[in-house]
Amino acid sequence: MPPVGRWVVLACLILGCGARTELRPPSHPAPGADGGVVTDSLVPADAEEDAPFARDVPPAEVPFADVVERTDVTAREHGRVVFLRGAVTGQGGVFVVGIDGTGERQLVPPPPMGTYLSVARTVDSRGRVIVRAANACAFPCGPTAPPRLFAVDPDTAATTTLIEDPGQPALAAVLRGDRVVYSMGHGPDELGVVTPDGATRVRLARHGRLLGEAPDGRVLWLDRDSSELVLGAPDGGSRTVVATGVPASSVGGNNTAQLADGRIAFRGRPAGGGAPGLYLARDDGSSPTLLLTGAGRVAAVLPGGRVVLQVLDRPGVQVIDPARPGVPLARFDTLVFAALTASGRLVMNRYPTDATTPHVELWTARPDGGELLRVSSGGFFLLSSLDAWLVYRPWPVSTTTDDLSVVPERGGRTAVLTTTGDAHQHGLVGSALLYFQNSPAGTSVHVAALDGSRDRILVSGSGFREFNALLPDGRILFGEARPDDRPGVASELRVMNPDGSRLVVLGGASPLRQTFGVYLP
Repeated sequence: MPPVGRWVVLACLILGCGARTELRPPSHPAPGADGGVVTDSLVPADAEEDAPFARDVPPAEVPFADVVERTDVTAREHGRVVFLRGAVTGQGGVFVVGIDGTGERQLVPPPPMGTYLSVARTVDSRGRVIVRAANACAFPCGPTAPPRLFAVDPDTAATTTLIEDPGQPALAAVLRGDRVVYSMGHGPDELGVVTPDGATRVRLARHGRLLGEAPDGRVLWLDRDSSELVLGAPDGGSRTVVATGVPASSVGGNNTAQLADGRIAFRGRPAGGGAPGLYLARDDGSSPTLLLTGAGRVAAVLPGGRVVLQVLDRPGVQVIDPARPGVPLARFDTLVFAALTASGRLVMNRYPTDATTPHVELWTARPDGGELLRVSSGGFFLLSSLDAWLVYRPWPVSTTTDDLSVVPERGGRTAVLTTTGDAHQHGLVGSALLYFQNSPAGTSVHVAALDGSRDRILVSGSGFREFNALLPDGRILFGEARPDDRPGVASELRVMNPDGSRLVVLGGASPLRQTFGVYLP
């Protein structure tokens, strides 16, 4: 295998490639003679493959109604945006403005020199936004504000200090009941919980990593000092050690210590004893079931309790019923899991093993192992599953070929959306795909039908544009830098309807950086 091929396989095995969506159960299970479907041979789809889909007319000439079903493109003028202007240098602060561009107010004054602000994209149940003030200097650089996390009421501008500590507290999550989980510094340092009024602070671990919130409100975390997986009450009450010997590398990218559909998946030894391996336990940590003795991760959970496993020490995907873990319901020995589609199919990659197969292939199958189809011989990184279409990056991938293609999930004509690189998709607008594409001439904003046809440019021209959010009613929030600004510095926030109309500048022109914080309905 060429060196690049080996690195790509290793990266995808460890980190996982692609997104996950909810899956409905298949209607036609097909167990084999041993109770499982073992799939070693790969059967190509019958449909024509990889034929480019030509556009009917140039992008700019396509009427919006031909791309998106016009359901509600007239913006309802309500909602607000909390944003940050001038994160450092003692200027700017945190502001709120109406989605129609009116009523701008300052919520937080400019930080002192040497202090920078950041706004979390999470609000608590009271509608408060969480702001972090941290030291920007690695050495003394004049008076700075104490590092802290605080909540801001966008209606009254009242602030509540949640935690103030020289350890540089950062937001990890907002739990039910508005308790805030914090971490210290930039690495796996102190992990704790603070009440919404900031009065009570509980340290969960001296060096810990938050994994999630269980359905009963308890918190799951990894204690890095003891290598224990712990499930505990956020007020510091009862704690249950779920597993021991959990490696730090099993947290994060490869997700082998996680909350999976209300259950706990981990790699290590159950606290009650047992061989090391990949386990699935109940949400209280009880009844651990050994799924795999080697290295692996739970890639997805299917209805009915079945799980999709990614083997990590070699290519391989298995579908397991935890009640019968020794007999896979399906096994794909040469593939790497990418995603679950909305219609109930597994999406997987097959990577090149030698110079005779230079392309990464994109495959889909039913979870019972049936209808295994190669849908593209040049698909690499799956970005999303939209309706019955897969959005992916073609192979080979480089900094100059960051393009987008779409293909039906059961194979067929590949629609090449971009060929000049640096394109990024951002979800659906009605029934169309929204994507931004950068070029030396500037950033253009597009919507296109999911078959790749009828591409329409919403915004173009000189200047850099950066996607911020797709609002609940379909409007698009993005940042825009003037042509004379530095690349990546958005001097304006803008919002527009999904047909490109009613373009509104939020916050007005300013020489200071303006970044999206949070949208408030």
